[in-house]
Amino acid sequence: MSMTTPSPVSRPRRPLPQSASSGPPDETTGQTHDRTLAVSASGKADHTDRQPVRRETLPRRAATIRRALLFLLAGSPLLLAVADRVNGLTERPKPFSDRPALAFDQYLVNLGEVPVGPQHFAHFSFCNQSDRVVRVTALKPSCGCLSPRLEKREYQPGESGFFFLRVQTANEEPGPKRYECRVLYEDPQPREVVVRFKLVLPERTVTVRPRSLILYPLSDRPIVKDLIVTDSRPHPLTVVSADCTLSIVSVEVVPPDSSKPAPREQRVVVRTEKVPPGRHRGVINLVTDDPKFARIRVPIWIERPASTGKASLAGAQPPSRN
Repeated sequence: MSMTTPSPVSRPRRPLPQSASSGPPDETTGQTHDRTLAVSASGKADHTDRQPVRRETLPRRAATIRRALLFLLAGSPLLLAVADRVNGLTERPKPFSDRPALAFDQYLVNLGEVPVGPQHFAHFSFCNQSDRVVRVTALKPSCGCLSPRLEKREYQPGESGFFFLRVQTANEEPGPKRYECRVLYEDPQPREVVVRFKLVLPERTVTVRPRSLILYPLSDRPIVKDLIVTDSRPHPLTVVSADCTLSIVSVEVVPPDSSKPAPREQRVVVRTEKVPPGRHRGVINLVTDDPKFARIRVPIWIERPASTGKASLAGAQPPSRN
């Protein structure tokens, strides 16, 4: 009797649900992701992997976006400032023609406390650093006693020049002093530069009063003024002669009275002679027997108006128009 082997019973497969079964684990995180199988109209499953959006990541993304926006809003003033700074640094320089032509070695001379002496100087050197000719039009000091002088007025490209400012101690009060001089020039654009001179003068031993003479004659009548030279030292100096750079001014030295105790004073008489209309500037030179004060200079300015009729002198009214 032969035995027959029963055939295996085939069981029908259950259809997979339309929602997913577990997929393979992620290689990076080791976590198992859900895989969704889409069922088509024919009943076949579509094994396309689709990552579902996790609901818990949405708040995190929103918070990250908010932090980024807040950072940008907070940093915008700083970014604008940096951009403005960079723009300023990268700004193109001015053309060479717009720069001043004259450059000075020093714009301030500070001698500090100076020793006793008749005069002190400040030296100012400059150079034409442009490719144009420079013409110095004027030197205007803050005090006429400084007496700045230039050798020439025009300077070629690369050429140098200089001038001095001089302070005479006999004409100034003791203590700290500050002077200025305005240098006016054209290159050919009008320019102006200011240089300064500082020092501290010691107690005076020799003085001249007044420090300068300013006269306003209204007629041909002479004007007579006195200069008083005072020396407080035990062995005072003596003014031996005097002259003036203006031909319309005469100077006379009066001998001092040696019998008077120190300080000793000596008088110098200044007289004008028929001053013509206009402005006249000069220097009175006092020559002494003391090597330390061998020459004392006193500035003098004279200005006479063009019209000095009797009506203007008497203050009369102009004639009426009939």
